[in-house]
Amino acid sequence: MSFPLLSGCGMPEDQLPPQISQGIHVIQCIPQKLDELTEKADQLSAGLQSLSTQFSNWLERISRPPAPGVPEGSSFAVHFLDVGQADSALIECDGRYMLIDGGNAEDSDLIYSYLKGQDVDHLDYLVASHLHEDHIGGLSAAPYAATVGTALAPETTGTTKVYKNLVKSLASREVELTVPAAGDTFDLGSAQVTVLGPVKAYEDTNDTSLVLSVDYGETTFLFTGDMEYEAEADLVE
Repeated sequence: MSFPLLSGCGMPEDQLPPQISQGIHVIQCIPQKLDELTEKADQLSAGLQSLSTQFSNWLERISRPPAPGVPEGSSFAVHFLDVGQADSALIECDGRYMLIDGGNAEDSDLIYSYLKGQDVDHLDYLVASHLHEDHIGGLSAAPYAATVGTALAPETTGTTKVYKNLVKSLASREVELTVPAAGDTFDLGSAQVTVLGPVKAYEDTNDTSLVLSVDYGETTFLFTGDMEYEAEADLVE
């Protein structure tokens, strides 16, 4: 079959033979398809680069030798819970757990569900840094989510509702609050916890905050509650 030769000026497309009209349409679509393929190739390349980076990071972590003073196979993590302007931190080391503070009373559900979500069925230590509501309000939920080994607080003479709720929840686990002394130390897996303060009695509740140093290998975390200037000055003397 032969077709008329088309000149440079051409003829209307609707007068072209069907095969040639379809061919022109295909050719016109090629640049758009190439752009789409290029975009998809770029996306695939970016995805592969991300996977490569993640794999390299993972390989580095598993190949990295343990920190000095840390046994091989040891693990350590600090979870800072989102309790707004309040405070709460879950420290995990070699399958041992310490919960420091629990936010406000309205954070009780969060504390409970977070411990359950992390499969924490036993807290080796539960710490109330001091007796203000924004630190111990949600802490009373913890004993209902997990058993408790030792519960620490700077004092045991609280009179507020949140304090009484904490005492009640600990009693359900047959645990009482105890007051540590500056200089006390205890282990949390391969980590060592040292009570640095308070170093004396204070009238300001913030200054009564328990100050804990958590040492893991060459890394140290310092938890100071709401300690203010006077207690800070005494601590560094």
